[in-house]
Amino acid sequence: MRYSIKLATLIIAAVSMSAFAQESNPQASGTWTKKSQPISGAWSITQTDEGVVLTLDDEFKTKKAPDLKLFLSEQELPVLTSKNATQDAILIAPLKSHQGAQSYLLADDIDWKKVKSLLIHCEKYAKLWGGASLQ
Repeated sequence: MRYSIKLATLIIAAVSMSAFAQESNPQASGTWTKKSQPISGAWSITQTDEGVVLTLDDEFKTKKAPDLKLFLSEQELPVLTSKNATQDAILIAPLKSHQGAQSYLLADDIDWKKVKSLLIHCEKYAKLWGGASLQ
């Protein structure tokens, strides 16, 4: 009897942890939508042992610029422009390179229920390069 209670407790804990992980750390992937500059390649957001990671694949490529940064936005991609792109947005990091595979560890405290799009934005010239819808 003691073993079945412990086993049931472990199963409930595992199911709860699994549901929490799926709810708070989404797994997503896709391609880019051009706003002012073409962006090719694919991206993915996955849960790893280190945390939630954004990965740009080997085929990633966009026009080089001096201040490209990655953001997560609470706004839908179709309504975003260069003027409102960083409003209610979370800075992930400066883009490591304008081409090739790269990964970014995302903050643990991101509220994934609010995040609607992934963006590449040139802050120096206030230009929205492009983005991707997450929902």
